[in-house]
Amino acid sequence: GGGSDPRLNQASRSPPPQPQSQTSQNSRVNEAALGAQTSRGMGGPMGGPMGGAGMGMGVDVGADGNVEAGGPTRESQIGTGGVAFGQGGTWQLAELKMAVRRLQSCYYAEIGVKPSGQVSQIGGFEALFEMAELCTTDINQCSGNGLSWLYTNLGVQSHRVLQTKFQCPEDVGVDPAALEAERTQLTTTMFQRAIETDPTNGNAHLRLGEFLNHVGDPQGAVNMFLTGASRAKDPRERSELYHTLGTHLHDHKMWHPSFYSFKEALKIAEENGLETLPSAAQAIFLGNYLAEWDYVENIRPGVLAKLTDTVRVGHVPELHPWVSISIPMAPQLRMRVAHAFWAAQQNYYQKQLQIAPPMPDPKKRAAEWRRNPRKLRVGFSSADFKQKATAYLVLGVMPHIDKERIEVFMYASTTDTPERPSTWRKELRAASDHFREVHDNDPVRASAVAAADDLDIMIDLDGYSNEGLRRSELIAVRHAPVTMAWFVYVSTLGNEENDYIVADTTVAPPSVSKYLVNNVLYLPGTFFPNCHRNLFPLDKPLFGADPSLDTTRQLIGVPDRSPSPTNTTSDAVFVFATFNKHLKIRPELFDTWCRVLQRLPNSVLWMLKYPKDSEPMLRGRAKDRFNVEHQLRFSDFVSTSEENWIRLWRGADAILDTTIYGAHTGTVDALWAGLPVVTCIGHCVSDDEPSDYGDQMASRVAASMLENIGVDKELVAHSLEDYAERCVRLATDGPFYDDLRKRIEDSRTTADMWDPSVYGKRLSDGFMAVWEHYLATGGAESKRKDIYVADALSKRKHGRGTATKV
Repeated sequence: GGGSDPRLNQASRSPPPQPQSQTSQNSRVNEAALGAQTSRGMGGPMGGPMGGAGMGMGVDVGADGNVEAGGPTRESQIGTGGVAFGQGGTWQLAELKMAVRRLQSCYYAEIGVKPSGQVSQIGGFEALFEMAELCTTDINQCSGNGLSWLYTNLGVQSHRVLQTKFQCPEDVGVDPAALEAERTQLTTTMFQRAIETDPTNGNAHLRLGEFLNHVGDPQGAVNMFLTGASRAKDPRERSELYHTLGTHLHDHKMWHPSFYSFKEALKIAEENGLETLPSAAQAIFLGNYLAEWDYVENIRPGVLAKLTDTVRVGHVPELHPWVSISIPMAPQLRMRVAHAFWAAQQNYYQKQLQIAPPMPDPKKRAAEWRRNPRKLRVGFSSADFKQKATAYLVLGVMPHIDKERIEVFMYASTTDTPERPSTWRKELRAASDHFREVHDNDPVRASAVAAADDLDIMIDLDGYSNEGLRRSELIAVRHAPVTMAWFVYVSTLGNEENDYIVADTTVAPPSVSKYLVNNVLYLPGTFFPNCHRNLFPLDKPLFGADPSLDTTRQLIGVPDRSPSPTNTTSDAVFVFATFNKHLKIRPELFDTWCRVLQRLPNSVLWMLKYPKDSEPMLRGRAKDRFNVEHQLRFSDFVSTSEENWIRLWRGADAILDTTIYGAHTGTVDALWAGLPVVTCIGHCVSDDEPSDYGDQMASRVAASMLENIGVDKELVAHSLEDYAERCVRLATDGPFYDDLRKRIEDSRTTADMWDPSVYGKRLSDGFMAVWEHYLATGGAESKRKDIYVADALSKRKHGRGTATKV
């Protein structure tokens, strides 16, 4: 009404979504083979120019079900899992209305409520149908745009019905077997009518594309997004269609098409004065992932400024906290991004889902504890209790938790991987006192399971990783009097319901810890656990394989290692390796690596194709700027810890850590293999950036381990120039290198870092210390402070505010 375009009415949009996930849980498509397509010399993500008129090449689903680069966009071939686009087109409005009412009958019978006016989301159909009937009986009553808007909203309502989980009771008289098909056909027809009535209705194309993806037709979704983007007149709708296409392709691991889709969405938004942050944030993330650094660095200052304004006014930023770890930015901004994200999650769970478990009165709990001491009830929540690194790192510690004082509860938010069943999950189940499978629960039920266990401490083993898989409701809302994060997400959480983060004084010195929001539970030595003595026993370094049959160095095209990798023979090659994902590599660091290769012609840099899409960009930069492309080596990502271990043991001579977001488990692997790891803390970003833009917990983990085994003075740099000199010395000073390797290898039997029993005792002492502090202070937040666990092995100096030492 009032002459406004009803398609832009925000009331027509779906209700606020649940906290967004990084990837779709239901993705059944794999990464496509897109060749060496990069932005250089190319237009759009699938080969054509990225104008508003669409792309010259589609994205098809192959015979194996994978999404891959394909032929021209097929506007008419939109399968919906058995209902093709166009079927149901002969349905009259009255028939659509009857179909809706059949679904209403099922819904009301299921929940035991008789319909009374416009109750429930299904009741919203009635007013829309009345408006649609008016339009169809008297076309002068509304424009074609208005009728299309009505059909779009009918489709949206129908999609909501489809997402509502209910069965149709037999006494209602509707065939249960036909219910699902009718729901799908009904929704498809609504959106079809909207598009037929107004082909320029971008919102209808968007909603139909989302629906097609929901019912298992990712190819149809891609085609619909592209078709809508080529037809829509409204720039807001075109930008949103490209943005949604980018999200869809990202979920299906089609990195370059996704990146270019977000770029196009951003371009349209900028040209038309629209909101740019959502698409810009995604473009930065994927640009870093694909080593599209020139583009990223060009838009990063503007994005950070916009992000600062967003969090300043209390809005939820479009940048995910996990993504912020790998982007240079002020630590205050990174903290505010995390805080805003947590606050939105907490608000959703508390206000919309009413999740708010009652917490015990601290004074009463303290009195009960003194009167009748019992074991401390500690819960661990994770999406990685399966064949993942987190599982085996936790598994190394669990047998050494003090079970005389502590009762262990585990909450698994994912199932075991069917194609790779994990013995680790079985061992974790055996090591815990209670193992809760909460992956099938909705948030309310999962919360009820944890609340019923009456925990004293809840441990977060996800942070903002595993988005869409983790049980975020168990962490965003307090489920125990004391909460803390342990080793997995090594950055600021911004979560005011999280009391502590486990750390050590190297990863969280005062310059870093002041931006954590949480207090710190400081452990002696390194805070990062491992179980490598059990996983990779030194008496079987190659798992029984014959070393003479190993072909690791042939894999990367270099001669077998000589007795000393730093000998002076002409065929000696020093192999630097970095096995981090490319998302963690900064352009100034890659340039530093290339300068090292220039100084050392008999050296190579071995990297993973992680992802393979970024290899052409890395090779191009190495060739164009430094002429060392021939010294780069790439190999496929290996899927087992055994394969990775053999590569470390037999292939590399030294590991190069990344800055800002370094290697964590990878550093443990390298040191256990006896390899030097060069890392950098301090001013390890470009010269024009403040040092604290990159100096954070995530960048200091390797330094923590190197200090623990006594080689930090040789391997921890404090600037990129210092980093380069340490690399060169490793490759040119044979006696120095050999002595360093021997010290690292010897540490495997002497350093406390490698003894899980020592770590288990320290962690147990830490749990008891924070609990005693809670009881002593009556849980008062104002009296919360850092806590240091001390033992005879710790000679560190502590330096942040008031603290308790136990």
